[in-house]
Amino acid sequence: MRFSHDPELVLRAYQTWKLNCPQHLLGEYVLVIWDPKQQRLMMARDHAGIRPLFYSHLANSFRFATGANQLLSTPDLPRKADITGILDFWLSWGSADTSRTPCASLKRLPAGHALTVDERGVNIWRYWSLEDALAKGVSQADLVEACSDALQKAIRDRLEGYERAG
Repeated sequence: MRFSHDPELVLRAYQTWKLNCPQHLLGEYVLVIWDPKQQRLMMARDHAGIRPLFYSHLANSFRFATGANQLLSTPDLPRKADITGILDFWLSWGSADTSRTPCASLKRLPAGHALTVDERGVNIWRYWSLEDALAKGVSQADLVEACSDALQKAIRDRLEGYERAG
């Protein structure tokens, strides 16, 4: 089956695997899908965390964006500092992949995690981690081969998408 655009592929993945769809996707992505039947918002961030995804969950609202500045530009977002978030950011040179940010009301979805929002609230879970993959007893050679295969497949799929679009 061929898809002309990535959103079609992501939608089909969600229709097929529902909340498990992120573990079937390759490449860098942020996924946001509203499921009207379930009255549920589902979001996920790629395995390696290349694409950022920020959110704010306050008493009456849930907001999200791919950039912190987009959320920080809203006037009613509380600006209270998160000292631990500030330290995480500065001590890691901005490379820490935690959910904390320098702003207490702003969170970052970590790499390899998904999130749902529905009438029960916000639920976050990890769908993939390098540690879990290594714990399965995969040899380093097999891991290198699997990474190489996945990278080649992702590049091939991306190039095929450009060829269809052009």
